Amino acid sequence: MKNFKRIICLMLCLTTLISMLAFTTACNGENEGDATEGNGETELQRETDTVYKQDLKSYSLVIPASLSANLKAIAENLAETLGTAWKFDMKVVADTAKESDFEILLGETNRPETATFKAKIGDGECGYGVVGHKIVILGSEDVYTEKAVSIFLSLVVFATRSVAVKYMDNKLENIVSVKDMISVMSFNLRVGHSVSMQGSVSKLIKTYMPDLLGVQEADGEWMGALTGRMGKNGYAAVGIGRDTDGKGERTAIFYRTDKLELIDSTTMWLTDTPTEVSRVEGSECNRIVTVAIFKRLGDGKEFAYANTHLDHSKESVRELQIRYLDQHIKSFTELPFMLTGDFNCSRSSSTYKIATEEFGYENCSVLAPNARNRANATFVAGGIIDYCFRSAGAPFDPYLYAVCTETKNGNVISDHYPLFFLVEMK
Repeated sequence: MKNFKRIICLMLCLTTLISMLAFTTACNGENEGDATEGNGETELQRETDTVYKQDLKSYSLVIPASLSANLKAIAENLAETLGTAWKFDMKVVADTAKESDFEILLGETNRPETATFKAKIGDGECGYGVVGHKIVILGSEDVYTEKAVSIFLSLVVFATRSVAVKYMDNKLENIVSVKDMISVMSFNLRVGHSVSMQGSVSKLIKTYMPDLLGVQEADGEWMGALTGRMGKNGYAAVGIGRDTDGKGERTAIFYRTDKLELIDSTTMWLTDTPTEVSRVEGSECNRIVTVAIFKRLGDGKEFAYANTHLDHSKESVRELQIRYLDQHIKSFTELPFMLTGDFNCSRSSSTYKIATEEFGYENCSVLAPNARNRANATFVAGGIIDYCFRSAGAPFDPYLYAVCTETKNGNVISDHYPLFFLVEMK
């Protein structure tokens, strides 16, 4: 009898223990079929979301097996740039390779995620977004995919590593109409450094593949290096040197022949004798402006682009030079224009005030709603002295401004950071 009572007691205890375990499991939300948290998220969803918290080193860059030369160059440089920013060696693989769970898809790949994202993009649009576990970077055409890369670099990659992870966590996307946009880069190359830095400079330029590039301090060696390298990617250049017989440093303009047709161009000295080699009194160097008139091939619209480098000596010298610059550009063309360069002056200077208050130039870096390093110095030693202006009333609407602070093995590429702009020409 006693044994029977003990058995009954043990059975009751066991039943109570099982009930307690079941209750505890239910409270912890760990039942396989009906697990929820306060937000109604299932265990499967939580497991899936952890994928987006994977280290960025899990990703590779996937490109179509058949790709345009320009986009292929961009892909190679993008992979290197991503690797530097995210601190690992990113691989570039063709979409014929075995599919991975973690991929950045560039262009018209054969992956289903690309097709999903493409369905959201209209004609003349580009963008990037997270589909499943993957990042898709795509435009309605290859030329628009190029601009998607520029925007992705500026607004996601270089924002910080944590922002990139958060971007994937939240499955965000950004789709932009870029059909009427022109990309512009201004780059002070640092005279005398073409041998050691020409590879890094040309690689950075090809990463962004700007429609227009204005360079400063481009001596004969720099021009030879860039003309050879960039010519392979469809660029041509205009502009002569500031010294006798067209020698010396240039404020040359490179342009993409697949986007723009050159109508006319000139180089003028910033003095009262613009067609003669000359300098204003007190200037350390001859100073010039190169101006080019272009027709956009897509719609036939014409506009002007000017590129310059003011003197580094006195403010009074730069005041004279900016006045001559405005006068000479407007004597050459009545078209609206963009103006880039190293102006060797701050925003509080009298030279800047003459440009903006007297001539009505507008600073595109201030106007752009999207920016990377907006407050960053453009001169490595300190200070914002490089600018992109639009002339008064010009139909150029800045979308993106970036100070490109990429380095080579931790070292700066020049003593100036290049500026990159995306501008809509209405």
